[in-house]
Amino acid sequence: MSDVTRDITLPVEPDEAWEALLEPGWLGEEAQLDPREGGLGHFVVDGERRDAVVEEAVPGERLVFWWWTADERGVPDTAGSRVAFELDPIPGGTRVTVRESLTGPVCVAAAA
Repeated sequence: MSDVTRDITLPVEPDEAWEALLEPGWLGEEAQLDPREGGLGHFVVDGERRDAVVEEAVPGERLVFWWWTADERGVPDTAGSRVAFELDPIPGGTRVTVRESLTGPVCVAAAA
């Protein structure tokens, strides 16, 4: 597994940062996500559709989902990844840390 981690500080409270994560279009051209455990979603990033399933959702604190590209039948056709957003309150705002962990070709099975 290979990880990529980035963080940013936002001048808002964690609840506001959480709401921003749920806005359509926050990641790529399109984003729809049911922000609860087991919730489904999809994103369009650089013209490529990615399907998703939520592993964990704690409003104002943490959002974790698995996403992957799929063929026209919805069958995963590439390695997927696990994406985790951590929202940490700090003086004057919120530190948002995102970690994407690349996984094997069938991340759906790992999330089940």
